[in-house]
Amino acid sequence: MIKFVIAWIGAVGMMTLFSNIIYRISHREVREPILLAWLLKNYRAPNKPVFVPRAKGWLLHFAIGLVFMSLFMGLWMFLGKDASMRWGGIIGAIFGLLGIFGWALLFYLHPQKPKIDFKLFYLQLFLAHIIFGLTAAGLLELISFFEK
Repeated sequence: MIKFVIAWIGAVGMMTLFSNIIYRISHREVREPILLAWLLKNYRAPNKPVFVPRAKGWLLHFAIGLVFMSLFMGLWMFLGKDASMRWGGIIGAIFGLLGIFGWALLFYLHPQKPKIDFKLFYLQLFLAHIIFGLTAAGLLELISFFEK
């Protein structure tokens, strides 16, 4: 269980760090927790103002990361694969495509569209998920090494 938690927090943390680096370099909003908070804040029922602190975007981001980490571990155990870096990169790329689909669906269904560079966002999202997979696999390998 502790391996799972370390890999989950480390993988989500590294992918989030990558998104922050892209934001700092490009000066364009690509940070998932910030966009999640924006989507929540700007989704209003008629005549009902909504206050959504950024913390809710962060909590949602880590909750989604928990789902992806659970899928990662489930696939890893189901397929009987070792948590290798190659495996992490492949699963990260698959998760990147799923992430792009999920975000595109969110943007499509949301009544307001954020003013972002969608190409940059989707590119960094794909790469961030590869980083997620590589970090998760790397941490699991590292922990397993020290358990021996």
